[in-house]
Amino acid sequence: MSTFTHIKRDDGFGAQFFTIIITFLYCKLNNLNYCYRPFYSMHHNYSNDTNFLYKKETLINFLTNVELATEDTNIIDWKTCYDCFISNFQNKILYKNLNIIKSIFNQNKKKVFNNDYFNVAIHIRVINNPDIMFFEKTYNQSQINKEIDWFKNCKLYSIEKYVKIKEYIKNTYSNKKLLFHIYSQLKETPGNINDFDNLKCKSTIFHFDEPIENTFVEMVHSDILVMSISCFSYSAAFLNEGTVFFPKTFHHRPLPKWYIF
Repeated sequence: MSTFTHIKRDDGFGAQFFTIIITFLYCKLNNLNYCYRPFYSMHHNYSNDTNFLYKKETLINFLTNVELATEDTNIIDWKTCYDCFISNFQNKILYKNLNIIKSIFNQNKKKVFNNDYFNVAIHIRVINNPDIMFFEKTYNQSQINKEIDWFKNCKLYSIEKYVKIKEYIKNTYSNKKLLFHIYSQLKETPGNINDFDNLKCKSTIFHFDEPIENTFVEMVHSDILVMSISCFSYSAAFLNEGTVFFPKTFHHRPLPKWYIF
């Protein structure tokens, strides 16, 4: 029997896991036998952790729960999988198989929020050194400046849009005991903690530079997830059973039940 797998990537965890998700779903929607190809390289291993990839394998939990790809396994290109994915948003079979991914992911997870609060996870993607290194390899200086300005305007320095969505959630869920969790990065970035001053309040916990595994699981298990323009929180959103807020400036597509901000 022919088997199929996702393309090989070496970028960040979110983009790679999203590729795995849409390839798995493509195979299920087209009655193909999906096989899993383990991670081989990934960005953002700032501490040169020798167990970095193994921790990501344990996080998604595919390695021991899905048949593994071989040298003979066929590779399906990303666009084919993505086009199929977005064209099946109304297809119940897509969500049935998305639930299989959720089940695999949660098999080795415990409830992370053992508190009396309604937990709101807000992801704020910032420009980081790998981004800048990519710009330097790809663009001339004028284009580099434009890319950095775009990042600042859309992500790092657009904190005001997160202030607004935070206020909207506080007003909309005024009957809930809310606890906000802000997830972002300070190391390996040109930003600093003062960029986040407008988000400070008594019911807010900041999570800077915490392990990818902890951050991702908490996003998945939050009652509300506010995404950033990032495949990291985008892939978490597909596993989240609560309410998702999706940024309208993101180039990917939201699920029909998500809220646009």
